[in-house]
This record gives sequence, structure tokens and C-alpha cells, in this order.
Amino acid sequence: MTMNSSLYKRYFLERGIFQLLFKGNKVRCNVCVSSFRSFLPATISQSKSFVCSSCGSDDALRALWFYIKNEILGKKNKNKFLWFSPTSQIRKTLKRLDIDVSIPDAHYLPKLDNGGDKLQGGYFDVIVFSHELQYFEEDETILAELRRLLRTGGVVLIQTIVNPEMDRSYEQISTDDDRDRLRKYYEKGMRTMYGANFGKHLARAGFEVEAINYAERLGEGAITYYKLAQSYRNTIYKCKKP
Repeated sequence: MTMNSSLYKRYFLERGIFQLLFKGNKVRCNVCVSSFRSFLPATISQSKSFVCSSCGSDDALRALWFYIKNEILGKKNKNKFLWFSPTSQIRKTLKRLDIDVSIPDAHYLPKLDNGGDKLQGGYFDVIVFSHELQYFEEDETILAELRRLLRTGGVVLIQTIVNPEMDRSYEQISTDDDRDRLRKYYEKGMRTMYGANFGKHLARAGFEVEAINYAERLGEGAITYYKLAQSYRNTIYKCKKP
């Protein structure tokens, strides 16, 4: 979806105002490498996470980017990327790093059931699929397609909202009662909320799964400075195609 000129002006005006209001050095965004007095709180960002006023990254993206930079980039057989819905800052950074990255059309996955053209299978080393899966009612087709696109030994990095208070997934979220029942874990537009069995669910789709809380690996100092602490959004599910 493309913004019209008035929306662009409003966006950049608001961004400039927030950067001035939150100017400082107490927190830092590792995506755009900007520092602030604080990130945008939930009441302003309209999100449950703390958002960078410069590039729009949230806690999940900052944790994911740390993992990718430290554990993926520059490694053998990790050159061909497929990244779903990257932010503009991520696009710029990948271009600057000369990464071979493909960015699919936003409607690529929804078109699968309607006979849409498919990308080359068995090609990609790394697929990044962050906070997308929860917006689909039935994910079997999505996970099968992600697996098809990977070469043998390749990995999909998946982030989604996982409610540790639930044993199983809650599908087809549609009513006010549904949303109220899911309380703090619900985010606007989501169709499926995953429970504690999410890793097993991914394994049934044919992946070797490792759940990674990379914020914990980085330590309390990084968690505080970069605002990485919401583990129910930040966990990275590294899904390898055997």
C-alpha cells in the first residue's frame, strides 16, 4: 500500500517531532543505530512494544536483527535471503551490506491457494518470516511453501506471538469475546494465537526446530539499552529443512 503525499508529510513531521521529544542517549536502536532518551511508549506507538521513532523497529525486530548480524551474516551457505515485509531501514542496510536478498510481493502468500505464480523452490539459504504467521487462519499451506522455498540445510527464522498460558493454538479469532479472552497477547488483525506447543507444530510441518531467546543471550545490559525484553514476541524459531 502506497502512502499519498499528505500522509508522507504527516509521517515525516511526526517522526521529526518524536525524535526531538525523545532525544537522548539512554536507549539505542541497533537497526538504524540511533540513540534516544526513550523509545516511543505503547500509548503513542499504538503497539504493545517500544518502537524506535527513527526507523520504526520494535523489540522483536531489534532482537532478530542482533541474531542475524551476529549468527547469520557472513557465514558459509547463508548468502541467498528471502525476507518478507522488511522495514525500509532493513532494506537500506541489506543493500549497503551487499546481501543477495529477495523481497516477495506482499500478496505472494495469500495468492498461493488461488494458483498464483511461485518462486523458485529449493533456492534460499535463509528466509525471514517475522510476525506474519499470526495473520493467517490456517498456516499449513504457508509453512509448506516456506519449506519448499528452502534449500536442504536452509533455515526459516520465524517470530510470532506465543501465549505461554495456552497449551494449544487459538484459531479463527473473530469476536470481542475471543479478543477479551486472549487479553494482553492479542494484537489487532491477528487470526491465530499460538500456544506453548508452537515448536512442535513447526516440527510437524517438517522442520528441525530450535527456539532461541537471543535477548537472554545478550544479557540484561543489552535488554535494557535496546529494549528487548518481551520474550513472548521476541523468541526466534530457527526452522531448518533437513
